[in-house]
Amino acid sequence: DAPLVLSRQVQPSEVRKWLQVDAGPVNSLHPDPSILTVRVGGKELVPASLPRRQTWQVGPIPLLYDLGINKEAPITVEITQRPGGEFTCWRDLSISHGPSAVYELSTLLAEAGGKNIQLTRAVARILKSGALGFEEKKTALELYQKGAELNYGIKLLTAQTRILGGRDLWKATASHFAPAGDTPRNAIDGDPDTRWTSNFSQHPGMWFSLELPGPTLLGGVRLLTPGSNDHPMGYELYTSMDGVNWSGVLAKGAGATQVTEAVFQSVKGRFLRIVQTGGKSLWWSINELQVLEPEIVDVVTSVLVGESWSGGAEDLALLKELPTLKTVYFSGAKSAGPEARLELRRDLETVTFKEHERIPSITGPQCEFKVTNDTKKNVKIIWIGLNSEDVPRPELAPGKSWTCRSYVGHRWEARTDGRRVGFFVVEPGFNWLVMGGE
Repeated sequence: DAPLVLSRQVQPSEVRKWLQVDAGPVNSLHPDPSILTVRVGGKELVPASLPRRQTWQVGPIPLLYDLGINKEAPITVEITQRPGGEFTCWRDLSISHGPSAVYELSTLLAEAGGKNIQLTRAVARILKSGALGFEEKKTALELYQKGAELNYGIKLLTAQTRILGGRDLWKATASHFAPAGDTPRNAIDGDPDTRWTSNFSQHPGMWFSLELPGPTLLGGVRLLTPGSNDHPMGYELYTSMDGVNWSGVLAKGAGATQVTEAVFQSVKGRFLRIVQTGGKSLWWSINELQVLEPEIVDVVTSVLVGESWSGGAEDLALLKELPTLKTVYFSGAKSAGPEARLELRRDLETVTFKEHERIPSITGPQCEFKVTNDTKKNVKIIWIGLNSEDVPRPELAPGKSWTCRSYVGHRWEARTDGRRVGFFVVEPGFNWLVMGGE
């Protein structure tokens, strides 16, 4: 007989309940409903349709069963595991008053007409926000589908130092230090009177690494060296999930004062590494290292109507339905007609409007994307530089692809016969298919 995994009596309630089951082979991200049976009152239940996995989602997606509303009497929920097959890892078995966030997001996308759309992290935060109602989320999604860039230009402000589980769970290592002297631990002990020091003159390649207890949303670091000039002559920042495979450069610069601060676009990581790129006779020291978390924006405060925009005047009017909107950016001659812009300015008196001939690229974490020419003509690939200049890249023949190492926030155009036929903004997990129309 199949072993009984769970048997629970659910008391009467006016609220619908849901069973969430996260079970499957070890390291599997895809749930397998065939390995178990769920019954309520002897009747077998069918799990809800699995939502599409977005590129930025991590971890497995649980199975979800609708237990309904039992107003009159208790119900008994039984879960049995079918015999045979691989070893099953049971990560979660729980009964709640609502489906998990991944299912709520899928429902919203379906009702707003975008079930299969691929979402950026910024848009996903908005759609999962507890600060917005359904209609506001639907408006944001409709703007996104028309090519608007939501929360463009949000600066990653430093916030409170984030300590996961307490500093006692942080681990620090460095390429250089005196074992009996100022060890790496001193840089994270909360005491500015102690320090880590390299015990050697600064030179390129030195590094200091921090390991956090688990994956953390990172937005920057602050290095404190009070009372000395031992700040880094030059630095680059990297992150990693495993301490082996490191990201591209998140931020770089030169230390000039007793407080060296660097912020970057939000990225999730468990390890953070600061690499010395300069050289001087002084040692490199850190009295205190602070990890900064980025500002999380879960409402629509800014919108860029630019080169990706495919909507008309009636779509532009959707901006009037966003009460949290503060700034609207326009980029490019085709982003919206002058009459529509003028009407928008009249109706949104408290919103700031900024005009650009062409928005430049901004540099976030390094990532790769693949561009494929799905047209019948040769396509010129152009990177829009940090000063909005054209930087030519390879020309692609029909049907050909090119894998590019770029950075989040970089902007690209595809042109044929001098006419733009495609536009792309780099986002982790996204690839670019040039199809011959803007």
